[in-house]
Amino acid sequence: MRESPDPRRAQGKRYPLPYLLLFTVLALLSGARSDRGIITRQEQRRVETFDVAGCLGGDWDRLIAAAARVTRLTWYKNTRSGLWDKTEETSLYVSQISLSAAAFGAAIRQHWGIENRNNYVRDVSFFEDHSRIRTKPGHFARLCSFALTISSSPTAPTPSAANSTSTP
Repeated sequence: MRESPDPRRAQGKRYPLPYLLLFTVLALLSGARSDRGIITRQEQRRVETFDVAGCLGGDWDRLIAAAARVTRLTWYKNTRSGLWDKTEETSLYVSQISLSAAAFGAAIRQHWGIENRNNYVRDVSFFEDHSRIRTKPGHFARLCSFALTISSSPTAPTPSAANSTSTP
């Protein structure tokens, strides 16, 4: 199976093909009769933008030019009953520049992609989820952020470069 070529595009590949095929077969064996029976989550987002320049008053007028409201409707399939449960969430965002709804949506998605990758690194490298620090945990989080920023800097020395000695 691992030697089978993967026909999917590189963009959007979230799971390795052998695992995807395995879970598809398991879903079909457990009663799913189509690809829609395998899907357990459906999400719909609506991004609305508002021009708020000059509407806020005081110092806020020069800081905020646009606002966005993102309404997310998510349906989760209950695997026991087969019924769909609904959740709704509304998030508000502001920007210093005017953006279209599509640009706002893309910026928000990009931000959360970065945030999720950052959290993964923090959890794996610094074991933040296992931390027992209860007194001022924000200090430890800032130190982790500082270390992560330094280590991901393109000018940061690599361990091999730091341990090597150069001779003229």
